[in-house]
Amino acid sequence: MIKKGISVSHGLGLARAYLIEDSKVVVSSELTGDINEQLNKLENAILEAEAEIKKSKELAQNLMDDNDAYIFDAHLAILKDEYFLRDVKDLINLGHYASYAYKEVTKKYLDEIRKAESLYLQERSIDVNDVYMKVMYYLDALSRPHLSIDREVALVASDLTPSQTIGLDFNLVKAIVTEHGGKTSHAAIIARTLGIPSVAGIRISSINEGDLLLVDGRYGTVSIDPSEDELVEYAYFLDKIQTKEKRLEPFKKQKTHTLDGQYIKLGANISSHEEISHLKYAEGVGLFRTEFLFMRDSKTPSIEEQMHSYETVLASNKNQTHVIRTLDIGGDKNLTYLPIKKEENPFLGQRAIRLSLANKNIFTSQLKALLLANKYSNLAIMMPMISTLDEILEAKELIKSVEAELIKEGHKINSYQLGIMVEVPIAAFGLEDLIEEVDFVSIGSNDLIQYLFAADRMNEEVAYLYQPYHPQLLKIIKHVINVAHKHNKWVGVCGEMAGVKESALLLVGLGVDELSMGYTSILEIREMLSKVKMTDLTKLVARVLKLKKNDEVLEEVKKYLDKFSKNKGDKYEI
Repeated sequence: MIKKGISVSHGLGLARAYLIEDSKVVVSSELTGDINEQLNKLENAILEAEAEIKKSKELAQNLMDDNDAYIFDAHLAILKDEYFLRDVKDLINLGHYASYAYKEVTKKYLDEIRKAESLYLQERSIDVNDVYMKVMYYLDALSRPHLSIDREVALVASDLTPSQTIGLDFNLVKAIVTEHGGKTSHAAIIARTLGIPSVAGIRISSINEGDLLLVDGRYGTVSIDPSEDELVEYAYFLDKIQTKEKRLEPFKKQKTHTLDGQYIKLGANISSHEEISHLKYAEGVGLFRTEFLFMRDSKTPSIEEQMHSYETVLASNKNQTHVIRTLDIGGDKNLTYLPIKKEENPFLGQRAIRLSLANKNIFTSQLKALLLANKYSNLAIMMPMISTLDEILEAKELIKSVEAELIKEGHKINSYQLGIMVEVPIAAFGLEDLIEEVDFVSIGSNDLIQYLFAADRMNEEVAYLYQPYHPQLLKIIKHVINVAHKHNKWVGVCGEMAGVKESALLLVGLGVDELSMGYTSILEIREMLSKVKMTDLTKLVARVLKLKKNDEVLEEVKKYLDKFSKNKGDKYEI
């Protein structure tokens, strides 16, 4: 029997069904005689839930190399929402138990979210429910199902919350099937990041504990007790994966060159110094997201803590330049200990370099730690979301003052590079006015695309506007590269485009010097570039820049890629 759902995370998984039952919340609508006791109980439950979320975030940082661990910062924001908690406390002050008050307010908020026409907002209800279940557990209002997995399984659940997902033994989870959720849910993002095939929109009442499931994340299907032909296809799929792993083995010890000798540096994106194992096939760090270091506690990390983190990364390969991005807070990423004014559109508000310049004490401590950690002269400091020359000059003045202070204290300032992220359109178009003040630029393709198209790429209703192959976008990237190279400055890309075969080909053809990506993509991109000539990529770029549509460009690149595939089209299936 084949069930059709929504493709959430690609791949093919075969295992027996392991059903996760929904938890039942039990509360009393009777009035309590001790309001203060219930207020204290709520406060303690919030603290316990906060500690659990932070623990989940730390686990996510160790497992993932994308900024998907921000899921748990969204959970912290939900947990600490002052308006929500005010409504809960109002009900408690009327005499209700904390568990009843929290349930009623959550129900009201969930009803409002589910009435929204936006699919994206509806899927955020999973995150509200995840936080709700934590708090209710610590309010003694429900028990939790114990996930005890000692064999390979296909998880089956009504909803699978991010916390449940991040706490699993991924070596044993071969697939995930849910009734609710979708492509933009946070749990779906985690499943994709960790390579677990996942399908949503399946009525789980049709699946029994122990049923053999073949979950096809490519087409969004779940086959219950699959046929012999389906099992043969699955075996073929596994064989292709093993063949690919053998094929990539020689590229583990190589640098990245095109067939005609053009060197392209492939860096890794990391979020913690604990991820340096991800660098074993990379040519240095192309993006170190330092905000995780600031988010993991309820206070600013000390200079010593920051130094240890940065120095660990810089020492991992003393012969490579490592790019460390200064604090990129704001938008969907906040610090619990830094009061940030609620903004109507936080992605266009005080974030990244704007926030750092407005909070110079935090920015100064980070700059001091970076300069002190730079013992091998292989540091590249990168400032995010630069818009104007004034921002660069103000930041450089601050760096200069930090250097003077350190020299006065008897420290030596080793050489380093200073660069900016080009992700705001005005910086891309006006780079000629900025470039002389920096040593390099790195294109943040994710935000650049969002701001160019005025569309949130995480919002499924406008997902069609996330167009990384649009000829006009490519022309802007080409302009950035031309300006930087004219001034002998190098150019990197650290967004999603860098780690996708089709867009990586175009970026190299456009003249990018460095691509930074999740470590799992490095070997495949290195292999691909070893089979192509830079002269051919230049011709490919010239052809696609004459086109008018995103899909036309993508189709042209796929045709080009097919020439290097022994089995035409196979590379797009895995």
